[in-house]
Amino acid sequence: MHLSVGVAAMERQVKDEMVFTDEAIRLLVDGFYGRVRRDPELGPVFEASLAGRWDHHMPKMYDFWSAVLLTNGRYKGAPMQAHQALPPFPEPLFDRWLALFEAQLAETFVPDAAELVAEKARRIARSLRLALYFDPAAQPRRRVG
Repeated sequence: MHLSVGVAAMERQVKDEMVFTDEAIRLLVDGFYGRVRRDPELGPVFEASLAGRWDHHMPKMYDFWSAVLLTNGRYKGAPMQAHQALPPFPEPLFDRWLALFEAQLAETFVPDAAELVAEKARRIARSLRLALYFDPAAQPRRRVG
């Protein structure tokens, strides 16, 4: 079966089973950020940016993941611009972020739903990573002709 057909079928099944609810999204986000805050590598990075602002940040994250998973348009922010405004941090931390997120997914959702969200998170991480770290000038030039 073609991968996109398989993902689309899985997404329909997961939505039909109503796995993604506001309550489940809140559990996902709260659990993930709890992991992040306790993590020796990511915790200090997030705390440096969000100290004293966690109460403002968390509702944005509920809305973001609600928009991603329920396609309800609840999130009205600009994630690329918000992340580009942050102080730089080591690129390998994206892998750590994703590992913590996927661990929380496994605790929050059934396997098919967790994998579906993980794929979306991987795409988001890939986009953010490119926006923050890709330097076209550093790429080798191809000779034409």
